[in-house]
Amino acid sequence: MGSPGRRLAPLGLLLISFVLSVSWASAASTDVAWRMLQRDSQRSGLVDGVGPVIPDVLFEFETAYWVRSSCVVAPDGSVLVGSYMGMFYCLEPDLRTTPRWWVDLGSDIEGTPCLAPEGIVYVPTMDGRLICIDTNTSSGSLVEIKWTYQGPASLKTSPCLMPDGAVVATFSDGTLVVLERDGNVRWTFSSQGGFEASPAIAHDGTVIVADGEGRVTALSRQGSVRWTYDTLSTVLSSPTTHLDMVYVVSYDGVVHALSLADGSPIWTFKTGYLNTGSSPAVDSDGTLYFGTQEGTFFALWPYGAEKWRFTAAGEIQSSPAVDADGKVYFGCSDYCLYCLDREGDLLWTERTRGKITSSPAIGPAEPFVDGNGNGVCDGDETFEDVNFNGQWDGNCVYVGSWDRTVIVVGQKIDAVPRLSDGYVSPEEGDVSTVFTFSVGYFSDPSSEPKTTWVVIDGSPYDMALYREDYYGPGIDEYRFETQLPVGNHNFYFAFCDADGDSVRLPTDGSIDGPSVKPDNRPPILLAGFVSPASATLGSTFTFTVDVTDPDTDVITGVYLVLNGPGMTEPAVYLVQDFVASTTHDGYYTFRKGLVLDHVGEYEYLFGAIDSRDGVGVLPPEGWYHGPTVTPCTSPWPMYRQNRNHTGLSVLEGPYIYTLRWAGRTGGGIVSSPCIGASGNIYVGSLDGSLYAYSRDGVPLWSYATGDKIASSPAVGYEDVVYFGSDDGYLYAVRDGTLMWRTQMDGKVRSSPVMGTGGAIYVGCNDGRLYALDKDTGAVQWRYNIGAWINSSPAVWRLPDRDIIYVTAMDGNLYAVHNLDAGGVYCLKMFHTGHWITSSPCVGPDGTIYFGSNDGNIYAIDPEGNLQWSYPTNSWVRSSPAIDKDGNVYAGSLDHHLYCLDSEGELNWMVDLGDQIIGSCALDARGYVYVGTNYTTTEGGKEFCLDREGNIEWVFQTSDAVNSSPAIGDGNMVYFGSLDWNLYAFGGRDEQA
Repeated sequence: MGSPGRRLAPLGLLLISFVLSVSWASAASTDVAWRMLQRDSQRSGLVDGVGPVIPDVLFEFETAYWVRSSCVVAPDGSVLVGSYMGMFYCLEPDLRTTPRWWVDLGSDIEGTPCLAPEGIVYVPTMDGRLICIDTNTSSGSLVEIKWTYQGPASLKTSPCLMPDGAVVATFSDGTLVVLERDGNVRWTFSSQGGFEASPAIAHDGTVIVADGEGRVTALSRQGSVRWTYDTLSTVLSSPTTHLDMVYVVSYDGVVHALSLADGSPIWTFKTGYLNTGSSPAVDSDGTLYFGTQEGTFFALWPYGAEKWRFTAAGEIQSSPAVDADGKVYFGCSDYCLYCLDREGDLLWTERTRGKITSSPAIGPAEPFVDGNGNGVCDGDETFEDVNFNGQWDGNCVYVGSWDRTVIVVGQKIDAVPRLSDGYVSPEEGDVSTVFTFSVGYFSDPSSEPKTTWVVIDGSPYDMALYREDYYGPGIDEYRFETQLPVGNHNFYFAFCDADGDSVRLPTDGSIDGPSVKPDNRPPILLAGFVSPASATLGSTFTFTVDVTDPDTDVITGVYLVLNGPGMTEPAVYLVQDFVASTTHDGYYTFRKGLVLDHVGEYEYLFGAIDSRDGVGVLPPEGWYHGPTVTPCTSPWPMYRQNRNHTGLSVLEGPYIYTLRWAGRTGGGIVSSPCIGASGNIYVGSLDGSLYAYSRDGVPLWSYATGDKIASSPAVGYEDVVYFGSDDGYLYAVRDGTLMWRTQMDGKVRSSPVMGTGGAIYVGCNDGRLYALDKDTGAVQWRYNIGAWINSSPAVWRLPDRDIIYVTAMDGNLYAVHNLDAGGVYCLKMFHTGHWITSSPCVGPDGTIYFGSNDGNIYAIDPEGNLQWSYPTNSWVRSSPAIDKDGNVYAGSLDHHLYCLDSEGELNWMVDLGDQIIGSCALDARGYVYVGTNYTTTEGGKEFCLDREGNIEWVFQTSDAVNSSPAIGDGNMVYFGSLDWNLYAFGGRDEQA
């Protein structure tokens, strides 16, 4: 049993609430329609109807793209649902191929529509529109759009209805709008946190919203604030109201039970798991149900104690639905729709072909009988005929999945036998391998099958009962084991029950496999190369090879062998970065990124081993020549040292504790310095000027802009310095003279990074990522991310493109692909629970690291999958740094500097006594340099720590050190402070 958390109300109040919940259930509406997300505006998720006990997929409909929107079920059984790619459908009750009507709305649909009693449906779109459609007069492709409201930002939440029929919608910028039935605005409300969660409306008309900063707000029918409550974490799931209670599950997995009257906390419950969107549903007895990111599904008593928990096999973003018998339905990323009883026992699962993040709906289905004998198989019908005909009993469950389909799960009457989950294991082997053929069999009413065949290469073999109820109630597993000759085989399953009803899986054709192989042949390697072929010291080189196995054996290891300067013997690296796409038939691409720390020419080769110990080598003889590592012309040319933003220098930092000089500017410094090939140091100031100093601290020149400079400069050829300003311009200045400036539509606090082919990439507070020509400042392209970009982009080079990784204030990591052949496209890689001001960095293997204001340090693979996250106790605004061993360093506002290994495990952490906003610089010895804020001490400090986290020395300034340090020649470190000074620290001439 879990802890019930804080109990903040007397027991009597809780008992009264429980008694009222039972009374409320008896007075629940008899409307069996499912009109919006979680059925009603209270987001109860409860329907006065009974769903299936023994499931059958009655109907399927394939949409244009992913279905993340939940279904709405009208009283007549018709289904309203949207998909990505902007298609919105009204489907007939049997989901027949042709919808009742359909319309292309031109923008992705993620939120769930809302159906008013008079047949008006309100549809949200990701481009910020709320569209009102009359379902009564729409038919075919002729759809009557009564009005459209264009909101100020994206609309991915789900609208709901006020008691008088007004519609409520929340937008991603924090705007809430209440619209009259004619589309006119009744009133609006603004929140600074943005809305990821849909609104709810209590029985008295109070509007409940929760924003991205974790603030829950109750608004009266007229729009005035009744109360607010801070969950201390962002909220992605919708609030639920029940009688005089409000339930909110925050991202950190805490359930908050609040009083509807004044927002006071009644109790809290800590799950210990993250919540990424599963909103609570309330049973007729007051039980709360919801899921978590880790796949744990909870049931809580009305007074906040754990009733039971159930573990699914994937993330649960889906909000549950509850029927009148207390059965609970929810979807999961493991491709399954789950059904549990009131005690938490699994009744059944129904597997789809894609993950389910939408919420199931329970609604009426019109009985449908065709002329084929209620599903009895006479031998002439296909499996589809049998499976999709017949009668069904009670209500159905409707859900969409990422495989584009909407399915209807109901309970058949007089159902025919069914086969499911047929497979062979293993899928490949040799003549000594024993292959197991397995299938699930179901018959209702349950009866022993007369024929249980697996037909292999056209020959039938009898299967035996292996386990009862293995795939669910009444679904037994049958097996057959055998050895097979060399070759590629195929099979299918054919069963017949005692009533003579037969079924086949698959419905026609066969399943390919298994493959039985001859003697082993080694892997084949092709197209090995390194990119870039030449680069400066400290750059990341990417080694790429294509691998296949002629026997289609599993490749168990791909290796890179590298020889070159500074090595006494060749180094062997396991290439773990597998790229899923094939370059040509049967070949798979593997990549390995390395930072090379010696000047000179290297040589390399590749090797591969398969599951039967076959070894292949490329080139077959000798070595590939390259890459060539050249000396670095600038020791610290940009923010975070290099385009990958690793913060790692090939130089050693100070050996001695000596302040060499301090250069005073006209304002505080949050900009991080860069160093040109000349040795000059450049830094921006909040007085609006960029300053240049010689390596000896002599002021050389300054250049004034029209506003503060928080952007960190980058320096290019002939010491041209590129930097942004709050006046909305990106500047290029050389020797104090303006070369060019380019205006953008917002403050430029992002720091520029040098791309391939003369491009400069920089973000802007107008929500766009820009690519500019370094010589002229001409805009090559701009991409609208849609949220402020205060972080600085990092660049990962592939042979045919730059991938620009950038984080934004909407909590997302984005990957913008700039193709050498022309063309730009953007992928949203990963969503966190809060704003992001931490800049991403890219490790040698392509993993992207960054922090978030949700308190976590994240590692995301190049495909956008979470590798790991590490929680701190406050915001992470610091950008991570990576050393040559793959260790990750990042600071937090909780005063701690963290060192994590490449798997996200803690190596060490150290309390530096104040907030860490700036980022670390790492020298060639593994020493760490980082500054602290000025909130609890007498001033800001700059720290030097060794690679074990021991503090070597501390230098105190008179104000915060939020500028990130730069490491230069001569064992020097440079950093700025809000005390208006640029400091030059260190040296080597007094080394102990």
